[in-house]
Amino acid sequence: MCRGDVSSPLCHQCVMNATQKLSTDCSSSKGAVIWYDECMVRYSNNSFFSTVATSPGAYLWNTANITNQASFMRLLYDTMNESANKAADSSVGAKKYATKEASISSFQTLHCLAQCTKDLSPQDCSTCLSDAIGALPQCCNGKQGGRVLFPS
Repeated sequence: MCRGDVSSPLCHQCVMNATQKLSTDCSSSKGAVIWYDECMVRYSNNSFFSTVATSPGAYLWNTANITNQASFMRLLYDTMNESANKAADSSVGAKKYATKEASISSFQTLHCLAQCTKDLSPQDCSTCLSDAIGALPQCCNGKQGGRVLFPS
């Protein structure tokens, strides 16, 4: 699955690179998932379609801290929840992807992105994104940037 704003050629290249990496590094595994900036590739010997999967997860964060943590975290949660609601509010098979920006200050902008796999129902997508947003304090609290990545 590619990020919702990635072009077809870039998506194709990302999936090819991820597939090659998985076949090299995980050739004896019954299941694996890999995330790149533009795509995610996952395989398993068990069916995972139309099922929410929050494990294994990956948590990435910027090492720089924000200055006003309380107001930033409120803005982050509000903006992420808006993105998540928009991404989840689509039918199965539709692109479940949304972005939203919010002004932190006159020279700083918060960029948020939420995305689910297209096979999830709106309710399952909402559940998965809520879990991801709920994981933000453990991974990224007070940081200038972060990502919570789940297989779904």
